[in-house]
Amino acid sequence: MALNMAHLSERQRIEILMIYVYGNRKRTQSEVCTVFNGIYPYTPVSQGTVCQLMNKFRETGNVKDVKRTGKPKSETSEEKALNVLLTMEETPQVSTREVADNLEINHSGIWCNLCICSKSKTVKAVDSKAVGASFNL
Repeated sequence: MALNMAHLSERQRIEILMIYVYGNRKRTQSEVCTVFNGIYPYTPVSQGTVCQLMNKFRETGNVKDVKRTGKPKSETSEEKALNVLLTMEETPQVSTREVADNLEINHSGIWCNLCICSKSKTVKAVDSKAVGASFNL
């Protein structure tokens, strides 16, 4: 299965362009695919990918990905997960929605963070009996 352009490194993208114009003649997209796929059999490309890359280079003069707009995904860290767990342990009467609001995270992130805590080595160092009893982990 051929990969799309997003899975190619910048170096591989440049190599595709170099293969296209190597020597005294331009190669076809099919020839570029054959040569590139011979060099990188584990990251094969299609003619469509070669075409997209060449068009992108003609339009922008670059092969790098354009920065995406929008809110980036928040990362779930052990520290944040432990913070959720400790907050819920200190105030068990508070709803998960309130905890999410107080910690400024998504409500569904509460459960995700609790799952991380249940698998985390850090939590094992915390009073595991109290944690296990409070949350059935």
